[in-house]
Amino acid sequence: MPRIVRYVTLIIGVLILTALGTYAVLGSFSRIIADDYCTAYQGLEYGVVDGIVRQYHEWSGAYSTFFMKYALAPLQPSIHPILPTLLIVGWFVALFVFFSPLAERVRLPHPQKGSAFLALIMTFVLVNSVPSLQNIYWYGATIPYVLPVILLVMYVGALLRYFRHPRTPQEDIIMAAVHAAIVLALCGFTEVSITFIVTLHGLGLLLIPVVPRTWRRGYIMIVGVGLVAGLIGLIFAVTAPGIAIRQERVNEVFDYQRVSLPRLAYTSLVFTGLFLIAETFGLAHMLFLFLTVFVGLIAYYGVYATDKPYALPKPTYIALFTLGSGILLIMSVVVPNIYALGFVASRTLVSARLVQMLMIVVWAYLTASAAIRRNWVVRLQRSPMFKPTLWSIIGMMAFLPLQTIGSNLIRYPEFETYARGWDARHEILSSADEGATIRIPDLEYDIADYLLLETITNDPNWVNNCATNFYQLEAIVVEEIATP
Repeated sequence: MPRIVRYVTLIIGVLILTALGTYAVLGSFSRIIADDYCTAYQGLEYGVVDGIVRQYHEWSGAYSTFFMKYALAPLQPSIHPILPTLLIVGWFVALFVFFSPLAERVRLPHPQKGSAFLALIMTFVLVNSVPSLQNIYWYGATIPYVLPVILLVMYVGALLRYFRHPRTPQEDIIMAAVHAAIVLALCGFTEVSITFIVTLHGLGLLLIPVVPRTWRRGYIMIVGVGLVAGLIGLIFAVTAPGIAIRQERVNEVFDYQRVSLPRLAYTSLVFTGLFLIAETFGLAHMLFLFLTVFVGLIAYYGVYATDKPYALPKPTYIALFTLGSGILLIMSVVVPNIYALGFVASRTLVSARLVQMLMIVVWAYLTASAAIRRNWVVRLQRSPMFKPTLWSIIGMMAFLPLQTIGSNLIRYPEFETYARGWDARHEILSSADEGATIRIPDLEYDIADYLLLETITNDPNWVNNCATNFYQLEAIVVEEIATP
């Protein structure tokens, strides 16, 4: 049995790594698209500080997003092909940092190994079930919606490590100040980040009675200061002069009128419920995650442990609190979308997907722990259906990475064609004389269409304007491919 468990773990791990590798390969064909031309030009033209100030008055108070985009402007387009790989690695590192102290807390045998494998599984599920492919291949969506979630997960893991050791009051004060600065930085990415972080700290207040006494002083300081910092970030965002200009343009484009508060609450709750229980693509990944964690924990304890799993106190309350807090956190992502747009932009749901996955991990741990402690597995092993059931589950666990590898390999020629065509265009445009009118070939395949984004065309649009500014040209003319 131990040898089989190790082989199966190795095979699943290799399949998941291969699947993630295919995303990294496809990501290497990412290039500048849509908004990227605008922010790259603005960063080069105005610089970081002046650019952020201009955006504050003309569009949004998302200072962290524009800081990152403008600071990276000199690296464009070179940063685009490597960003997807950096984000995949960032997910794994952040989730490993997050799960390591939790694994030690529940006394998981070999917690570092277990945390690494769980982080790998979570990274795969996050990348493969991301609500919008823009969150993988589009720079304009990864910076504001993916990067802050990665940083938040890593920071929470660092906080858990901080609380593991005795601390002085002075250390807690310093940590509270650092926490306030980090919260303000994270709130500067999007309005969705703000509502998510404020809700997270509000839920943190509910946990004060059950926090260990050795944690309580520092915990209360950090949660209190973080909540205040989050509210400051919210006030800064909603009072930015540019937000009214942006909302007016949104209303014109989508012909949208803001809904009443009762309707906003009802619509947000309905969407949250549908996201949790009716999104087929997401549910398939949640089933994969549950089975992998559940079977993995049972096998893990069967190979490495001499004792039964650590029994969490009041598991029913934990399961219910996980459900309630998960619903509130997902709603905190949904509400700003419906309030501002009248619909939910899928690229904003990265943090909602992460919350959904963490709920599944908690429930899988509670179920596996109960199964081991009550000897359900031992009884099941005596059944003639044990081996067929086990191998069926292992087959299901292997199917999703294999399906991902296959589908990404199918996309490879199209992505490679796009990158080759874009690079040829870029060579023409970047070598042209300043202020010239340049003709460029049409793209045989355009990833912007795949990602549902606007692209450079012969019709006057904002992408054309931004691209001509980026390349310092008078105009760009696309020579359309003749169709037989």
